[in-house]
Parts: sequence; C-alpha cells; structure tokens
Amino acid sequence: MTDLYEQAKKIILLNKKPSVSLLQRKLNIGYCRASRMLDRMYLDGLLEQTTHQEQLDGKLRYKFKESEK
Repeated sequence: MTDLYEQAKKIILLNKKPSVSLLQRKLNIGYCRASRMLDRMYLDGLLEQTTHQEQLDGKLRYKFKESEK
C-alpha cells in the first residue's frame, strides 16, 4: 500500500483538494481504501480536520494544515 499511498499524497498535493472521490477516480480504488488513505494522511500530520461549521457549509472533512499551504 505504500506505493499507492505515495501516489495518493502526490495527487492530493497537486490538486490541493483532500477528497475521497478524487482518490477513487485517479487511483481506481474503492471508497474504503481512499478514505483510509486520507485518514492516514491526517495521522501523518499532512492534513487537519475541518471544523463542524465548515462541514455544515459543505466543506471537506479534511483540509491542509496551515503550515502546508
């Protein structure tokens, strides 16, 4: 999974959009695997969770950390 994970990180960084559906389309993988990859990016410190209000406003579950922009 590490090679696929590295590809996923590149896709997310290039597109500036941490999205499960983006990973599904680009890597031709299922929802569960793409979601776990985003969760791992969060655990690795690449992403941070959005606030509850941001999620209500239709934002994504994760966003880039302020230092990553």
